[in-house]
Amino acid sequence: MTKISKRAWVEIGIGVGIFIVLALIAAFFDLAINKALFAPESLFGQFFANVGEFPSYLAAPAVGVIMFCQRLGKSSRAQLIFKILFAALTAAGWYFFFSWVLGHLSNVDYLAAYCAVFAAIFTFLSLFICYRVPIATMKKLFWFAVFLAITAICVNVVIQILKAIWARERFRVMVGGYDRALVPNGNYDGFTPWYLPQGFAKRGEDYMGAAEAVDALMGHHGDAFKSFPSGHTGAASVLMAIIILPDIMPKTLGRFKKLFWIVPFVYIAIMGLSRIVMGAHFLSDVLFGGYIGILVAVVVRFIMIKKVKALNAEPEFRLVNEGYTVV
Repeated sequence: MTKISKRAWVEIGIGVGIFIVLALIAAFFDLAINKALFAPESLFGQFFANVGEFPSYLAAPAVGVIMFCQRLGKSSRAQLIFKILFAALTAAGWYFFFSWVLGHLSNVDYLAAYCAVFAAIFTFLSLFICYRVPIATMKKLFWFAVFLAITAICVNVVIQILKAIWARERFRVMVGGYDRALVPNGNYDGFTPWYLPQGFAKRGEDYMGAAEAVDALMGHHGDAFKSFPSGHTGAASVLMAIIILPDIMPKTLGRFKKLFWIVPFVYIAIMGLSRIVMGAHFLSDVLFGGYIGILVAVVVRFIMIKKVKALNAEPEFRLVNEGYTVV
């Protein structure tokens, strides 16, 4: 069992302390914060609403291409089956990625055809590039693929389960839409604090239907009561998977280790703020959505770190012209 250093305990304590403070602030000021920051017309909010989830959508093609380049299976037939499966995962991952990207654009005819073409091109390119990477490096990236897959799956599953349990109404529904036309003065009767799950609460069908209708006018269907926790912030937190890379390649990336932690934290915070600005979530929603991803990544890293560090004795390689050079 890997021991936790004193420094790590201090960092954990700071992280937990920040979470508790923000959760307490959210318990009293969730609604007030949204009233103050709500600006759905802002470029900042709209930009991250459209592209901010990319870490989660890139997980499948990244895992697929890395696993495709592994030598899995004892027999040639088994190896071929694995190749086909992971090539399919790569293609499917790229297809859904471009469906998500192009889906934000209006009036795109033949969307499926465009996505299929882009998926085929990017699958070919990613597999081609994969084979230009030294085998030793790909072997180490196997653990990154495992880490990324576990993080992405766990974060998304946990968040969807909690959304069903909490069934919290979104702020944008309470104010009647982005143009505030349906409820000009704001009606906050549907607001509930984050510590009171509403999944089993009784709501009138007329009330729920009206809320869903308001959300549908903004292009959202079936999302009016899925505020807690934030799915966008959770998707952004999948970026936490990169924290394992300096452990996998310490000679190459070790000196940038702090950066691999700072970048995801900053990105999660920016994403969380953008979701509040858009009225899609409250502070508590983004707090829990982000911390779920952080917690999953930290726990999985703790479990995997001993195995990963065993790779450090193996040489790392870089491709130099047409040969391999030991770093």
